[in-house]
Amino acid sequence: MLQKKFILTACAVAWVLSISAQIELKVWGVFPGGPEPLAGAGIYVNGQGQGISNIDGIFIFSGLAVGDSIHSKFTGFENGGVRYSSGSSVEIFLHPQTIDEVEIVESSEGMRISERSIGLEMEMNQKELRRAACCNLSESFENNPSIDVSFSDAITGTRTIEMLGLSGQYLSTHIELVPFLRGIQIKRGSAYIPGPWLASIQLSKGMGSVSVGHESMTGQLNLELRKPFDTPGNHMNLYFNGMGRLELNYTTAYPVNEVWSSNTSIHASSIPNEVDRNGDGFMDVPKGSLFTFVHRWKASLADGWENQWVLRMVSDEQQGGQLSDAVAFPDTSWHFERKSKGLSLFTKLGRVFPNAPEHSVGFIAEAHYQDLFSPYGFRVLETDQSGLNAQLLWDYSDPLTWWGLKSGIQYTRDVYRKRLDMHDFGGLFTGTQDEQNVGLFSELSIQPNERFTSLIGIRLDAHNLFGTRVLPRAHLKYELSEGSILRASSGLGFRSPHPWLEYGELLASSRWFNPGQPMPFFEKRLRAEAAWNSGLSWQKNYVLNYRKGSLVFDYFYTRFSNRLIVDRYRSPDTYWFENLSGLSHSHSFMVQLDQELKRRMSLRAAYKFTWSESTYSEGLSLDPFISVHRGFVAWFYETRDAWGFDLSAQFHGPKRLPVSPQTLSIGNSPLYSLINLQVKKAWKDGRYELFFGSENLLDFKQPEPVLNAASPFDPGFDATIVWAPIMGRVLFVGVNLKF
Repeated sequence: MLQKKFILTACAVAWVLSISAQIELKVWGVFPGGPEPLAGAGIYVNGQGQGISNIDGIFIFSGLAVGDSIHSKFTGFENGGVRYSSGSSVEIFLHPQTIDEVEIVESSEGMRISERSIGLEMEMNQKELRRAACCNLSESFENNPSIDVSFSDAITGTRTIEMLGLSGQYLSTHIELVPFLRGIQIKRGSAYIPGPWLASIQLSKGMGSVSVGHESMTGQLNLELRKPFDTPGNHMNLYFNGMGRLELNYTTAYPVNEVWSSNTSIHASSIPNEVDRNGDGFMDVPKGSLFTFVHRWKASLADGWENQWVLRMVSDEQQGGQLSDAVAFPDTSWHFERKSKGLSLFTKLGRVFPNAPEHSVGFIAEAHYQDLFSPYGFRVLETDQSGLNAQLLWDYSDPLTWWGLKSGIQYTRDVYRKRLDMHDFGGLFTGTQDEQNVGLFSELSIQPNERFTSLIGIRLDAHNLFGTRVLPRAHLKYELSEGSILRASSGLGFRSPHPWLEYGELLASSRWFNPGQPMPFFEKRLRAEAAWNSGLSWQKNYVLNYRKGSLVFDYFYTRFSNRLIVDRYRSPDTYWFENLSGLSHSHSFMVQLDQELKRRMSLRAAYKFTWSESTYSEGLSLDPFISVHRGFVAWFYETRDAWGFDLSAQFHGPKRLPVSPQTLSIGNSPLYSLINLQVKKAWKDGRYELFFGSENLLDFKQPEPVLNAASPFDPGFDATIVWAPIMGRVLFVGVNLKF
């Protein structure tokens, strides 16, 4: 009997050792500048096709036996393979066919400008995200010169992002290819995704792929959240700053069984006290709390199928405006409030055919709801948004052929119900808008040789409000020589404007809107915004004195056939929302240098020229709040004993300002500089990290950001002419923990 139990136990142990669930394979391409993940590499086990690697070069096996032979193939690279022995991860390094010897001496950079992508694409990983002092998506671009971040007004504390001289609504943003930052979330939504939740950010400049939708005009931003299979264990981030802001971010990931894995992310932040550093009687930043939650289930099913379900919830409550003790009767004070709750559920179902790994199909569906209650003094904006996105996608991408094809169909629907109560303006406005769009798209990639690649796409969109539109888009890439890449792109996009969601901060003034004319959205529907975007870039990766470097020149031109124009120049007591009647365009030129100075020390420098102008009541003139000239310098250093130093400086040239209710004239802001500093110290191989530093180290802030603050209900009150920081120097401290 004892012998029988021993034999059974030995067999069980042998079976456990020979079979491993959820094994991760990562395929690397070995380049002169270091290894890069290879997306789309063919994966084979014992000669049988299994699928292709994802955008991060990763392929997940549901099980492998000890001794299995794993091989990978990719065009232009020697085939590579390993034999599985044990463990939960395997790596394969593929060497280019034209290179005999490569020496790898460094890990990948925090921000990498991809050599392989057809468009000009930058990827920011967790190393880069931790260089930013704080904390959510809009605050994660302090060290990225391609994106400008600014405050929209002096009341709400909202940070907005801009690229190519245009507002963030023209940048198509997705969470793992699911549309994000649309409608109600378009301004405040970037605060709902904390940096510690993110595994990486992919930023593409210029017109995006037809597969991601019709709304892209200046670029694409794709957010990759931490996944159950690549972030095991627990991650915690704590942050506190001198404004009283306290944040907690927590992410955990765990396997449930051999098929299912899961992870949960929680964010909670609070500013409990009123803060008024400039003494104008208005809070510099709203007090309140924010709670967001994400829960994911992922299944690696049989026969090449994968399934994911992701639930996201948000609860946002803020109070701003006059201090509670600034007036004799607090109930009659000028008060700002934001109460918003939202829910989103999306699922992904995909299959890579085991016997034909060059073929894959995918289905993505997402349903969402968000509401908003937001008083601005006597003016109250209430709205809710419910919608659905669905996409069916088929992809043929064989790494052994010279062409690939991606096609699909996409359906979106959003229903907006809005109510604007303007006691000081003459009434109550209500309206409902139901938007539906069906898009068919197809995209052909052609690579006749290793130097040239083209991506030609076309969309046919049928919109219930704006009719049928054809959107062509093209991307070209040519490798002039080793490490020297020329790219070109051009295409058309359109979107639906929502003035009271995209420019709601303009309610924080005593100005009237379109006096004597029908109120936009409520009484008059605006036409769709549409624009052509074309761009040209040159990227050069090199090695100087054994140190890696890259130099990028890019130029993009955006021209609108129609645009929502916010005319801030007509008079000091009005704002006008209207369709474009004339010209609106933007020229954006940037040069960026990334240079490794020594081991673990690097420099990033950039200069950006932006000329963005539109036709207003006074004629063709520069758009407000856009710096024509902007400079950027950042220095990063990590010591051998795990100290880290991140120092960055931004130089903002003058910005054209709206007509002021004080001076009754149009002016320009002065040139100013912002310096951020962060120091880090890690222990136990990075499991514990302490960081501290300062934002706006020079303590520069805009004087009098709230005009006529003493009489907010009288003419001349305006908190919307903001061109620089409001809060001055902000000290902070925090910790990152892995356990």
